[in-house]
Parts: sequence; C-alpha cells; structure tokens
Amino acid sequence: MTTKVENPGSVLIAEVGSVTTRVTLVDAVEGETRFIAQAEAPTTADLPHEDVLVGIIEATVNISLITERKLLDDGRLIFPQNSERDGINHIIVVTSAVGNLDVLIVGIANAVSGQSAQRATRCTYTSTLQTVTLDDALLDPEVQNSTSWVERQVTRMLEHEPHVVLLAGGIEDGSRDMPQHLAHVVAFVLKYIASQKQNIQRDTKGVIPVIYAGNTAARDLVVKALSDVTITTLADNIRPTIEEEKLESVRRELIRLYDERVLPKLPGFATLQARSKVPIATVCHAQGIVTRFLAERHRRRVLTIDAGSMASSGFLASPGRFTPAVLSTFGTGYGISTLLDDTTLANIQRWLPFDIDRAELGHWMLNKLLRPNLVPASRKDVLLEHAITCEIIRTIGDTLADEVGALSYDLLIAGGGVLAHAPHPGLAALTLLNALQPTGSEDTMALNIHLDRLGLLAACGAVASLNADAAVTLFDRDVLTNVPLATCIIALGEGSPNRTAVEAELVDTKGRARKISVAYGQIARLSLPRGRRGQLTLRPANDVRIGRNEPGAEVKTEPAAIEGSELGIVIDARGRPLNLPRDDRQRQQLLWDWLVALGAERGGNPFIAGAEPHRTPRSGRLVPTETSLPDRVPAPTNGQAAPAPAPPAPVRPIKPVAAPPPAVTTPAEPPKVKPGTRVSLADLAAAEPPPQKAPPPPAQEPPAKGRRVSFDELRQDAPVPPSPEGQDKIQDDLQACVVRWKNRSGAGCSGDVIRSNFFMGTRCGRG
Repeated sequence: MTTKVENPGSVLIAEVGSVTTRVTLVDAVEGETRFIAQAEAPTTADLPHEDVLVGIIEATVNISLITERKLLDDGRLIFPQNSERDGINHIIVVTSAVGNLDVLIVGIANAVSGQSAQRATRCTYTSTLQTVTLDDALLDPEVQNSTSWVERQVTRMLEHEPHVVLLAGGIEDGSRDMPQHLAHVVAFVLKYIASQKQNIQRDTKGVIPVIYAGNTAARDLVVKALSDVTITTLADNIRPTIEEEKLESVRRELIRLYDERVLPKLPGFATLQARSKVPIATVCHAQGIVTRFLAERHRRRVLTIDAGSMASSGFLASPGRFTPAVLSTFGTGYGISTLLDDTTLANIQRWLPFDIDRAELGHWMLNKLLRPNLVPASRKDVLLEHAITCEIIRTIGDTLADEVGALSYDLLIAGGGVLAHAPHPGLAALTLLNALQPTGSEDTMALNIHLDRLGLLAACGAVASLNADAAVTLFDRDVLTNVPLATCIIALGEGSPNRTAVEAELVDTKGRARKISVAYGQIARLSLPRGRRGQLTLRPANDVRIGRNEPGAEVKTEPAAIEGSELGIVIDARGRPLNLPRDDRQRQQLLWDWLVALGAERGGNPFIAGAEPHRTPRSGRLVPTETSLPDRVPAPTNGQAAPAPAPPAPVRPIKPVAAPPPAVTTPAEPPKVKPGTRVSLADLAAAEPPPQKAPPPPAQEPPAKGRRVSFDELRQDAPVPPSPEGQDKIQDDLQACVVRWKNRSGAGCSGDVIRSNFFMGTRCGRG
C-alpha cells in the first residue's frame, strides 16, 4: 500500500532486525531526497525492555549527535520538523524481528503440488511445519504397513499449531475427489485443535484459516467441507498443469496473513503504527519492491542478496518476472542452527584458509548462536563469519535455482551485517563469487556488483510506500552511485594452471594503460577508482569464452564504458564450478592466494608454516588499495554520517633524496628578542647554540650484594643534582603566545566551532 505524500521532507526510517536496529535519516537536499545520517543500536524486542521503540530512540540519539539536529525532546520524537530543521516529518518502520508465519501444507503429490506450495511460502517470513501428501508412503517405505494414511497424517498434524493451512492439489479439469478428501481430513484436525488447544493465534472468528489453491472445479466441495470449522480463502490453482506453476495469488494471501496475524506481535507495534502514516512492513517486502522496480526500470536482470542474523533472502527479478526466496530461519547469528541442520561442517571448512577442528568449529558456531551480537575479535573470527555467510548465500542461490533453473543476472546488490562490515571490499567480493559462482550472462560480458554497506535497499523500499519519487532519487543517488564494489568478468574455460587464460588491458579516460595476464585457476583485478571510467580489452585463450562471444574471440568495450568502483575490474578465470584441491594445505593456500589477489590480505599464509608469498599475475602488478585484515578488527561504529570513502590510490615508491650539504655558520652574538616578537629562521640560524651540558659523572659501582646500606652512605655516593636554572619570564612568554593565537585565529575559529568540529570527528583547519 502506497500513501502518496508530497514533499515528505525529513523522514526517519527504522529497520528493526533480530539483533540490530538500524535507523536512517533522509531529508530534502536541493529539492531531492538524500541520505543524511545513520546509526545503529541493539534491538530491544526482548527483556528487559520488550519495546523496539527503545532501540529506535537510542539510535536516533546517535543521529542527533552526528547531525547536531534536535530530533528528540525529553526522549520523544519531535513532530513535525521546524524551521531550524529540528524534528522529523515522518517515521517509517520495517522489521524482520517478529517471527514466522507457521504454515501447514496439505497436497496430493509431494513432487507436484507439495513442492509448488513450498516454493509459494518463500515470499515472506514463513516456517513450514509439515508437508502432508497422499503419497507419503512412497517416500517413506517404513510407514507402508504401520497405520492407515488418515490415522498417520492426523496424528502428525495434531502435533503442530499452525497459523494457516495451505491446501493444494489437483490439476485443472481433473478429479474432484482427492481435494474433497483432503478437505475433510483438514476439517477434522482443525475441529480437534479448536477444542483442545486454547493458546494458539486465531482470527476474529476463532479459527485457523485455510487457503485453497487447488483444482478450481472442486472449490465448492472444499468450501462446504470446511465451512463448519474455518474460513476458506480461494486462490488460483497453484499447479494448473503438470508443467505450469502459478504462485502469485497464494503469495499475496500469505503476505496478507502475515501482516494481519504476525506483525502486530512486534513489541511496541501499536505505538509505532500510531506515529506512522504508512503501515509497518517487513524488510523482505521492502527489498523485493526495490528489486522489481530496478529490473523494470533499467530492463536488467537483478539479483539482490541479504544475509541477516536470523533470516536471509534473495530476490531475482527481470522484466516481467519476479522470484523471491526468503529463508526465514537461515542466518549468521540466530539462524546458524538451521544452517547446521541443512549443511555439514565440512562445507564450511572448505572456505577457510586455515585448519580448524570440526569440534572447535561447531563450538564456535554454537557460541555465535548464543551471542550473535559479538563482534569478531580476530582474523580467524572474520574469516569464519564469511565462510558461514558463503554457505548461506549458496543456499539462497540453490533455492532460487530450484524455481527458475540456472540463474541469469547482470547486476548483483548484496548486503547484510557480515558483508557490510567486511574489513576489506575484496573479502566481501570473494565471498559473493565463491557462493554464487556466476557463469556470466549470455547478453552481457560483465557483472556489476554493488555492496549495500548502509542497508539502504530496505530504506528505499520503505520510502516508496510514502513517496515513490523520493525512493527513486534516494536509490539512484545514494545506493547505485556510492556503493559500487566491482565489475566482474567471468572467463569460462579449463586449462593448465601455468597457461594464460585471458589477457586484459585497461585504458582510462586520461590515456593511462594497464595490462594483466590471468592464468587458469586465478582471480585478479585491475584498479579503477570510483569516479573514473575506462575502456577494457580482453584477449582470451582459444578455449576461453567471455559472455556470449565465441571461445577465443577478442572483446573490446566502448570508450569509457567501464565505471570505477572500490575494487575496479575483477577477472575470474577459476572455472565453473570451482574445483578446490582435496589436500587441505593446498586448498588453504589457494584460498589465501585469492584473498591476496583481491587485496584483502598480503604476503604468505600465516596459518601455514613455510608458505610462500602469493605472486600477483605478471604484466600488471597490483598494489592493494587498503591494508590487510588486522589481527584485531575494530568494532563497527554506531553512527555513520556518510558512506565509506573511496579507497586510496596505489602507493607510489618514494625516490631517495640526497642529503643537503652541511651548513657553515659563523659564531655571532645572539640577538636580544622581546617576548611576543616573531623570530625569523635567519635569526634563529644566527643565534648562538645553547651550551652543551656536561657529561654525567661515571656511575659508581653498587655496594656489594647483601650488605646493608644506610641513607647517609647513599647521599654521599649519589649527591642530589642541582635545581634547573630559573626561567624568569616564562609567564610573559605564555601570555604572548595567547595573544599571537588570538591574532591568527580571529573570530572565524571560536571555541564553540572547535568543540563542534572535534565532536564531528574533524579538527579546525587552523590548529
């Protein structure tokens, strides 16, 4: 639902996560809605506060300190904004911290209606309690002769307390008996639950709703069978034919039920909703809006990824098609337990450039599950978090591929706590490339990767519910422009590691050229800072293909077609799928070499004894733009006033400077200078150097060990040094310094300005 508000002005956007609450302030700047500041605070949904507004206020206090705007009055938000730009006009809240919509799926065939129903539930934060199908005995032969199907399934369904039942099955013009039979079973279960379970969430009529998305010819029979126990919502047939799948209608109903039944459970929901002109929404809904809009507007295939602490999501959009994949229990913190159930520790170990015992890895992950807000304290902790994130993103990609087949996209926007706080952009890029392993689009040769460090993707979707034009401006100006991570070239082909897979040449708009040769199995980059453009020429080997071009065909872009980014151009010639060595030492060294190639690390692998430093590909030695991962990673700051600055330019070697000839001075009488008088360098040079201090007397041997020494003997052996010479006019000199400082600074650098600049993290330019 969109509430059109002209000139929204100052808007406070609160994204309430399961661990962190991120608050973003946007305001009108020269007639456009722009990002102003952002701050984070721990989410206060649990005890002792049980009110997310407390965390929002804490983050807003930090924004007030950053911007020097008064947004609060006695702990309350100021509405509306006044002429001094204090206060806000609107507040918008999106959240992923409420919980899941528990769904019970009932279908005819598990491989047909059952799988389609499971795909439909990935539109929002849902949890599938159980999938009941008529062919369960075929899937589990052990239950064939145990009990009857009805008794077995009723017993299983009574173990759960769902929020909604999704009943699907039956192709169009098919038999009506099976949907009717399933409806009678569901009616019996719901009647029993209604009589025995009094603590479940119910709607206004005290029943668990049912969504029917099966054969339309059986609708009347299904509604009649369920009429005495529940309200049935009719949706389009989720599987009208064996080959066709329609999920949009069911997804809309699930989102509606989530908004009606789960979102109001957010602690402090009523207070926040009373202050907001737009309904409180989910983070995944806001991200999905932006993804779909971006694909339709720019006619591109867009993939957005968000790896959160409790829930993770991925959205794939192209003109005319949108596919969500919300994994509500997969995350880097609270969602680690589900990840451990879905994957193995070996799958996480394979992304680590160091050796770790599986028991130690399991303990580390369980500690992260118990304390998800802990900041990584070492280099290993950072790499462990990214290995877990890599597996989560890989699962998101597999989930999307389960519905659409092979993934095809040319724009990737990724976010989430671990990626956003990566100490080096090369580490975030390598995590994404390892997890998704893009193969290159058939219609374009390059993949544009953006890193949403500030979480503005959800903020843009939230603003869209208030003013669509403001959301577009915010996205164009502060997301696409300020967060480009890399332009990735995928070189597909296999060969010997010692052979060259592709040669690349980059010529920027100033005519400066750089060349690099990338061998099979390597990944490398060409630096092109943000704000610059260049022309890229690729000369692949005969068996290497770039995009839709023929193997071995040379590819050349238009002049200034490549835009600069944090990493510049990344050339990935590692092959698809990635072939990691079986030997642990070789695999760990290879992973470290990839980190060095993208500038995230330097030198040899410190976790492997005797490891040799990685050598950068020839003909284009790259200088990392940032330092390697430190042993102690600083905690992310709560307040962020602007996006991260561009990485510095490569360091140029400094030529040695010849020492100046020794100066010859003539002794002269030192000039007499009054206190407060400026003295030139020539006067100082002509001054007589101060007399050298006499060398200290030789130290006397200490008394023999064990002999008692009196204080009188100590005074005789080491006399007290004389007091320093008096400084008669030191007070006058200090007063003269104060006078000179006032004359230099004037009124343009008062004490208030100095304090203000210091608070903002800067210093006065005169001091």
